[in-house]
Amino acid sequence: ENAKEGTYLWGVLHTERDHGGPGSVAYLPFVSWDASPSTAELDAFTRFWDWLRDQREVAAHSGRTLRAYCYNKGAEGTEMRRLGTLSGVEDEVAEFLASDDLIDLLEVVRRQLVTGTSMGLKTMAKLAGFEWRGEEGGGGLAMVRYAEAIGDPDAELRAAARRWILEY
Repeated sequence: ENAKEGTYLWGVLHTERDHGGPGSVAYLPFVSWDASPSTAELDAFTRFWDWLRDQREVAAHSGRTLRAYCYNKGAEGTEMRRLGTLSGVEDEVAEFLASDDLIDLLEVVRRQLVTGTSMGLKTMAKLAGFEWRGEEGGGGLAMVRYAEAIGDPDAELRAAARRWILEY
């Protein structure tokens, strides 16, 4: 998730599969509420990247596979490259983006579905039966909530905006 100042949230829906059972699913937000955009985005990205690197290493050493799915590798990759360069991990990021570990669901949808409409994430999510909890957000509302989350003088409003963003 990003604001015009930069990317402040990397969210992961982590699914751990177990050969003998259903496995587990958890949402992991790598977020920073620091009001300084450059500090916030480097903090969030560094924690996300460290976690992802660890997950890839664990999978490789245990003979398991890891697949990371995104919707629009072009957009995600641009931000990863930019922040990877600022964080000093540009070679690692480039290797990951070129690997089979990253699956672009937008490419999958484009190859397999003709909709006659937008291929945007929100459109595709609705076609797949996904419904947002509570009020449906959008980019404009997310920007308002982010401004509240980092700068509103009311602590309760800041907390509510942060919860909204993490649930969005």
